[in-house]
Amino acid sequence: MPAVSISVPEAAAIISAANTVLSATFSLVVVVILLSLVNNKNSVNSWSTIGAMIQNSPWPVLLRTDAVRSLKVQASINAIAKLTLIGTFLTALTGIVTPLGLQDIIIDMGSTLQTMSYVKDDGPMGKVTSPRSKYQESRLCGGWYSDPCPGSTVGQSNGIRSVFTQIAANITSKFNSIDNDGPFNIQYRKYTIKVLNGNNNDELTTVGTLSRMQSFILKDDMMAIEGAVVDTTNNPGIGILQHSFPNEEGESSWSREILWLEPESACVDTNLTVRYQVSSDLVTSLVITKNSTVIVDNGGIANLTTIQPPTYKDNSTFIDLAYHAYTGAIWNNLATMRAFNTTRNSSQIGKIYQIYPEVELDAPFGQLGFRPLGFISLVAEANVTSAFVDETSYTDAYCRGYNATDIQDGTKPLISCALMLGSPRQLDDSTILAVNTTFEQPIYSCASAIRANIQQVNFTMTQPINNSTGFTSLKISRQNTNKSRFWAVEKTGMNISAASPYWGPVDPSHTSDPNLIIEEGNFMYLPPGTSDYGSGWLNEPGISSIWDSQGCSVPGRIFSVLKYGWNDASIHSVNSGFDISGKSDYNLNKLWQNLTASPQNASNVIKLVWTDFMANNVIGTGFPSTATVASRGQSVSYNLHYAIPAFITLALWLPTIVFALILLFTNRVTLHELKNAINQTSIGRSVINMNNPTSDSMANTKEWDKNDGRSKIGIKLEQTDSDASIAKFDYDPIEQPLHQTLQALIPAAKSSLRSRKTAE
Repeated sequence: MPAVSISVPEAAAIISAANTVLSATFSLVVVVILLSLVNNKNSVNSWSTIGAMIQNSPWPVLLRTDAVRSLKVQASINAIAKLTLIGTFLTALTGIVTPLGLQDIIIDMGSTLQTMSYVKDDGPMGKVTSPRSKYQESRLCGGWYSDPCPGSTVGQSNGIRSVFTQIAANITSKFNSIDNDGPFNIQYRKYTIKVLNGNNNDELTTVGTLSRMQSFILKDDMMAIEGAVVDTTNNPGIGILQHSFPNEEGESSWSREILWLEPESACVDTNLTVRYQVSSDLVTSLVITKNSTVIVDNGGIANLTTIQPPTYKDNSTFIDLAYHAYTGAIWNNLATMRAFNTTRNSSQIGKIYQIYPEVELDAPFGQLGFRPLGFISLVAEANVTSAFVDETSYTDAYCRGYNATDIQDGTKPLISCALMLGSPRQLDDSTILAVNTTFEQPIYSCASAIRANIQQVNFTMTQPINNSTGFTSLKISRQNTNKSRFWAVEKTGMNISAASPYWGPVDPSHTSDPNLIIEEGNFMYLPPGTSDYGSGWLNEPGISSIWDSQGCSVPGRIFSVLKYGWNDASIHSVNSGFDISGKSDYNLNKLWQNLTASPQNASNVIKLVWTDFMANNVIGTGFPSTATVASRGQSVSYNLHYAIPAFITLALWLPTIVFALILLFTNRVTLHELKNAINQTSIGRSVINMNNPTSDSMANTKEWDKNDGRSKIGIKLEQTDSDASIAKFDYDPIEQPLHQTLQALIPAAKSSLRSRKTAE
């Protein structure tokens, strides 16, 4: 049975209402039980008690008996009786309504500098993260048979050349000069320890691995995971940090300035699309029908410009990614035109170009996918399975604005160029899948970069966080600090594709270092390197070509993985439940269809996928030992609208109690008079005083109890001379249960009432 959630004020109101109902009904049922048990012949004191219980119950009001009649009743008595009834109702209503105005609120309780403690994420990402105890930063340069990186040494092991992959101390000291925000705080989430022949004298070396354990794309939120903060909202990105928390029981808030990485991307339409039919077998799988795949010219060849795009005008604070993507589209389409052995004049809008059947299964058709620029030209030449995709080819180099063989001087930003095949759509826009349905995918040219800055991330902890609770109770927001930093890029002196340089904020004391390019600003664009060139063979995706553990190279490597490893099983697998292409995930496929419907929105696909891969594959290791924590505690507020019944009751009670106290203090009414009034109006004493002239009517309670209070009386039914029935108390009543006597009085009571009204 599902639990019903109610607030504390609501619970208090329910309890008060229940208490009122219980109190009223209890007095009702007690009177009923009393009448069934009491004898008609009883002591005078008993009759006083019986009368008080009956008259004080709700029965007189419910049955409209003599006690509530206003006919021939003194006006002041009538007014006070009604005032008492209203007061009783208001008191009950006040008890029910007043608690509803109570509200639990959280208030600031001041800020203090507190010690922060590391807490491991109990979620999926925390459980798959490799321990840090054996992680050692390493860097390889120049390929698998490596050349020494800057600061590295070369030795001999058994007469064989051996390159050491440890990072030189003069490099680590520079990029660790700013605590917690440097590149050495970025590490692979998972790694292995293996021997790399020709490196480190064949001793064990830390080697990072890439994989996907959890998808964040559809969460559309900011989340804390082991070693990172992930944002998949409007501006996707990832913050690098090791989480630490204050020792607080209640709600608390704090902020941290951390290194934040976010992708920037732009896509343009190549005006080429791929079109195909699905297999007629709709039961087992959706396989592209052989000989059905074609490239459709929507103007990409027929209207291809003859003007070579001018040189880029990028600088350290601005990269025109849309222009890079446009340039890539032009050179890609030119390569495609040549591969199909056609010309601008011989092509036309709507013309189709056949793709060789033997390459259909190797191409990423039928799902969202990425491939290097120039891939369509390889498909056209039918050599996709064997051709070496030369990333130094003119298509990629023109899009990037530099060659792989250019010297890494720290001035060039990482520009990753790729083709995106948008999510498939049925050509007739139908949502019903039929035999031989025709699908079409747009082909976009995209250019991407990565921006690093320092952002303030605000954390709010709503409950204590420990190793068993996880980070789900954290509320997170972020904002730019707009603080100027000195951003440095290592000058490796090697080819861009031979080494991944270190980068990040450094202390101003390093501004004159000849091995660094330093610029002051609010952000920097990451530099290119080995990692974002990846593997050259299509059957050896970039995801498997990792030979070191240089964590700051992962951001660029992700772009390489998208282009070269998109079909790799470790990236997206139907069996793993993380199909990033959306082919087996309806919600993800719907998102990709919406985003890839236009090149302007298609760039968000790259941002989301890059952020998702980064979250799965890197962690931050730095955290401050202290932080200023603003504690918040629970308090109570009140909505005065719910106090209206209480105010009305108070307005009635206050003058009444004041008037009564005045009467008592001025001796207009004394306690002695009150006591006598109570005694004289009790039913027992009233009956005896009327029927026994010898009774001491003014005796105190003790004397009355000894003398007359123990006398036996009861209700007796008699006939008058006119045969009218009358009921009165008598010393010699019939000894029977009271309810039987009262049953016999019903017609008599009616006749007597009529007689009294007639007499009046």
